[in-house]
Amino acid sequence: MPDLHDGDGLAVLDGRARMLDDLGNDVTPQNLAGAQAMVELASEHEVDFAVLVDRSGACGSQVVSLGCRFEEPVQHVRGVGVASAALLRAAVHIVSQRDFQTLGLLGARLGHPFDPSWLDHHEHPWVVENLPRQ
Repeated sequence: MPDLHDGDGLAVLDGRARMLDDLGNDVTPQNLAGAQAMVELASEHEVDFAVLVDRSGACGSQVVSLGCRFEEPVQHVRGVGVASAALLRAAVHIVSQRDFQTLGLLGARLGHPFDPSWLDHHEHPWVVENLPRQ
């Protein structure tokens, strides 16, 4: 799994950041190709929103890590991964697997129980306290 260096997925799309594998090899072109393939698939299937795994350099929807995630301390920042950035620019809404309130509201429409105390990831105390908005 490659890691973001010098910025989040939006910065990678704009050519201001890179994706490196755990050996330091630049795998930015492969990740850009994968992101474009996700956009094409989403377009082909008329996808309105996608549920993606947060903290991933590719699919991070609200929080990503910068630099090698195997080196302590891991630097978490608010941002999106490369594929998430490409999907957002293609007008596909992104939902994190940790967006409990949003997912709960969607589930409630299907008859599942909903607890209004559930929080989306960006509202979680850890995110608010440790990752201030820039």
